[in-house]
Amino acid sequence: MWRIWSRGDGWPPRTLLARIMAEGMNGAGHSSWVQVHAEVLTLHGQMVSRALQSLPERPRVTIAIHYVVPTPTARKCRILHIPERTYWRCLAQAKDRLAVELISLDDVAGF
Repeated sequence: MWRIWSRGDGWPPRTLLARIMAEGMNGAGHSSWVQVHAEVLTLHGQMVSRALQSLPERPRVTIAIHYVVPTPTARKCRILHIPERTYWRCLAQAKDRLAVELISLDDVAGF
């Protein structure tokens, strides 16, 4: 197997470290640029995704930063360039708008 994977001098064309740097930890074991895990959303997941996409930019970004960025609230506020009280108010409003969107999609889907 090593002979198949290596060049003429016995070394692979790219080392494991080079592949990790280029493709990330999940893709380093693969020889091509492919998605390792298929993203499959349930019907409820698709509804949430659609509701998030229908929100205006500010609420969508606030929700994304709140749930995706693993840092303290003060740093999130610096990312958004807003005071902390405004952050919490924007997040509450964004959650309310998301709930309204989900309810409207839920009525359409018949759940």
